[in-house]
Amino acid sequence: MDQTAAMILIIFSVLCLLLHIGLMVYWHWTNKKTVPWFGRDDIDSHLNVLEISDVTVFLINKNSFSPFAKRINMDTRKGFTLYSVTSFLHECGHALQEKDDSGLTRIRTFTYAMQLLGTIGILASTIVYSYPIHNAVFFIGILIVIHYAVTVMNEWDANKKARKQISILPFSPKERIQCMILTHSYTLSYMNLLTLFAICFILFLL
Repeated sequence: MDQTAAMILIIFSVLCLLLHIGLMVYWHWTNKKTVPWFGRDDIDSHLNVLEISDVTVFLINKNSFSPFAKRINMDTRKGFTLYSVTSFLHECGHALQEKDDSGLTRIRTFTYAMQLLGTIGILASTIVYSYPIHNAVFFIGILIVIHYAVTVMNEWDANKKARKQISILPFSPKERIQCMILTHSYTLSYMNLLTLFAICFILFLL
């Protein structure tokens, strides 16, 4: 790869990093805006509307969904903010994926386990059997890219389901637009990470 092409990739990766920082700033800002009409009781009623009966919601310090534990975690450290409510709707999107038996969440979990175990196995081979480090990085990079590619598809589908929920909830027009931006930003953040990994992978190989 010539210097010009390498410089273009490096500049693009810096732009991706700046975009990711911008997304984090936007998430922080929306995490200060309280949604006064949404509370603990509304969580259960919303799950009933979605006909999700086998999922338990825990109010802790992170936002996530476990398809195996049938559990949604909702970060409410700063209350029921625009960010936390939108994140909850996003996790409900993952729960709907399980309800519809789409398998996307489980495939993502499988690729993560494959990435983790594969990385451990490749590094062990490198140490014990003197496996070439260049080849090790190549295969680890492939596993990471596969995982994030599946994650992007998974997040895109969950956010599409979240936007349908946003349209039926009593958000103000301004709040609805902000929620829509949030859902797109979730997908964009994973696409950003995928791009960064891919660029680093290409630069290392070439």
